[in-house]
Amino acid sequence: PIYLGSDDCNTKEQKQAKSDLQAFVTKRFRKHVGVPTNTKWPDPASHRMNATTGEVYPTPIFAADVKHAENDEIIRAVAHQAFSDLQNSKNVPTTVLAVNGTFDLALLQQMAKSSFRNLKPDWKKQNNEEAKARDELKKRNNRWLHRRQTKVAQLSKALPQFCADHELDPAPIEKMLCEEHMSDEASGPDSEDDSYESTGEWKRTMARLSGFESVTAAALKSKEFVEVIAPDWREDQMSDLFHVLHQRWASSNFNDTRRVFYIRVRNTSRKCRRIPALAPYDIGTSLEWLATARLDSNNVGLLHDWGTHGNPDGLDIDALKRAVTRELGR
Repeated sequence: PIYLGSDDCNTKEQKQAKSDLQAFVTKRFRKHVGVPTNTKWPDPASHRMNATTGEVYPTPIFAADVKHAENDEIIRAVAHQAFSDLQNSKNVPTTVLAVNGTFDLALLQQMAKSSFRNLKPDWKKQNNEEAKARDELKKRNNRWLHRRQTKVAQLSKALPQFCADHELDPAPIEKMLCEEHMSDEASGPDSEDDSYESTGEWKRTMARLSGFESVTAAALKSKEFVEVIAPDWREDQMSDLFHVLHQRWASSNFNDTRRVFYIRVRNTSRKCRRIPALAPYDIGTSLEWLATARLDSNNVGLLHDWGTHGNPDGLDIDALKRAVTRELGR
């Protein structure tokens, strides 16, 4: 047997068992105070009744610490309830059984305290508009990062056939496919931009720009859009190349029913102001933008090596331009 509160509990399996036991206690904590996951934390002054038992739910006082009398009472009650429930082996996490893990009331009480501390940030975030805004921005940035990474993978898959069709060397073009240099893609008005009052208004605008005559909720129910927000530093030639490669990837995967295909809207007025840490090749840099951006002292560090990398060895710029022009039908 291994006591899960011991310093010797350090294998991957034992750590997972301890983590699962902690999760069990946290569920009991939420159940005891009557606040399920994804539910707002109530005001401690509120009076909430358990409809089944008729008892009043206790409310944690997150403004205080675990030593506060009311919090201490909750923690002790949660630990005792968890200990009682765990006497039934059916309630014991399988990972705990797998490592022959043991526990006692003292450990469960420490875990109940950890539950309080782990849940406190959610309460803080809920009651702090600035924290909520930062959290939303972080989530949005993570979504956009994932989309840029996905797009690089998609363009890379389309590149070999594109180059074969136009007798181009794929190696130098492959070097131009960088996550930081991709456009951002918004699936709603999820940015600092305040051009739209609601998600519905944003969707109707995307539909109009895409040529839809009817923009009613019924007409757009099954449609999904993304707003392509191109970097303002990027030269059109690079943007056109990325667009052509993405069109090729989308066409080759159109019949894949496992994928959700979005209508990509490129002709909006929004621009991405994000300056990538990795400087692009000269072919992808707008010289007009660069000249203006260098006037801002805040950009000195970011732009110190812009315009110094030239272009990938072996890149035939004229041949690439002709190939992209043919693909776009210009």
